[in-house]
Amino acid sequence: MRKYFILGVSLLSFAVQAQDMPSNPKAGKCYVRCLSEDNKISDWEELNCDLMSFQELKLENIKSGAFSENDKKNIKSVLKLLDRNLNVEIRSHFDSNGTEDYNIEQSKKTAKLLLNYLFSNKETIDSKQIRVLAVGNTMPLQECAETDNCSLVYNKNTRFEFRVINRLPDPKEGFEWFFEEKTKTWVQIEI
Repeated sequence: MRKYFILGVSLLSFAVQAQDMPSNPKAGKCYVRCLSEDNKISDWEELNCDLMSFQELKLENIKSGAFSENDKKNIKSVLKLLDRNLNVEIRSHFDSNGTEDYNIEQSKKTAKLLLNYLFSNKETIDSKQIRVLAVGNTMPLQECAETDNCSLVYNKNTRFEFRVINRLPDPKEGFEWFFEEKTKTWVQIEI
């Protein structure tokens, strides 16, 4: 397995020594660098900087658990990152008029559905590449006011987001492990 170092380049970052920087770096661009299993460091590769911030994974049928063809096409963007051996963090949001505990449980449930789909469509995913956070309704895009159609607000707040991260944290208290049957691997979900 390869590990990546991620570097965001800004106008001020050119002061770093040349051996620690990509050759001819461009301002406003991000770069990744791979460390192989035999501890050899690869050349820098350019990475879309947007991938380092959370991006919405647009899925139509999150609550139903049955991904549409359009959903599957969108999920491929995450699979492509995993193919490049990048580490990916996914946040699963779920919002309803239920309790906070209910929303967290539903968030875990939808996260597991997405993980099952990812693992069933790529045989070589290393569970160490993925971190999933089940956040329930703790980070809504919009609050439901008395004048709103709350079911529309809840649907908007129920979503997945993903980003590339430098490395996954070590397992710790506050994480639940999910066993993926097909690959016989464990994936951590933050609770």
